[in-house]
Amino acid sequence: MIHRPFNLLFLVVCIWFPPAHGDITNRSILQADADTLRAAFIINFARFTTWPVGANLSPEAEIHFCFFKAANILHIIDTSKTATIKGNVIAAKSIANRSNLADCHLIYIGEAAPYEITKILQATNKLPILSVSNLPGFATSGGMIELYQTDNTLKFSINMQSAEQSKLVFSSQLLKAAESVLEGTP
Repeated sequence: MIHRPFNLLFLVVCIWFPPAHGDITNRSILQADADTLRAAFIINFARFTTWPVGANLSPEAEIHFCFFKAANILHIIDTSKTATIKGNVIAAKSIANRSNLADCHLIYIGEAAPYEITKILQATNKLPILSVSNLPGFATSGGMIELYQTDNTLKFSINMQSAEQSKLVFSSQLLKAAESVLEGTP
């Protein structure tokens, strides 16, 4: 069942990041479109998230999006210089390991091994860092938002316990748009 807020969120996503044009039978273009859509969802996740006071997000500060093994999505967000989150300009950067997480407000984890995911989630536990990934089982493993594709539709699950431990607050619109909201997952 598709909820009306999901349709609205999808519309906003498509307006901010329209899919690339071209031959849709080409696999690389399909992947580029999927990455563009993921990038738009990531930006909107941040738009519908409130960070706690002390998260270094003054009105003129940059909001730092960090990417671990996700160069394609990093490139898409980095080249969209007009995107802002509540007045904060997005600064996108790649990180190579968990020791580089200190300045991140959001981390997107791409193709990572399970032990890498565990290390990153342990390092970000209780810190005001929004964690997002499209890896299966991410939300049930302690990540905050898991993106996944079902029937050619991009959907997401939210892990409320992880968000609450990090003092992040999701808007009611984001929670309504989620396919599932997990309440008691570590």
